Amino acid sequence: YTLPYTTLFRSGQSISQLNFWQTTGATIVAILHNDELVLSPGPYAILEKNDTIYFVGNETIFQNVKTFFYPPLD
Repeated sequence: YTLPYTTLFRSGQSISQLNFWQTTGATIVAILHNDELVLSPGPYAILEKNDTIYFVGNETIFQNVKTFFYPPLD
């Protein structure tokens, strides 16, 4: 799956700071940052606004990731 990261929410934090895998169950396999594709980013890779995140997982994990970056508005 891919997900554009177009919000400042959680921006500027590393994958490990976000506890991404622990929270979503997804594994990030690449990040598209400023037209550069970073393959197999490590835990210290920083996610920035307008990055595109490539990750693996099933449909449930896709929903977890979507909610992680775009929480429902109350």
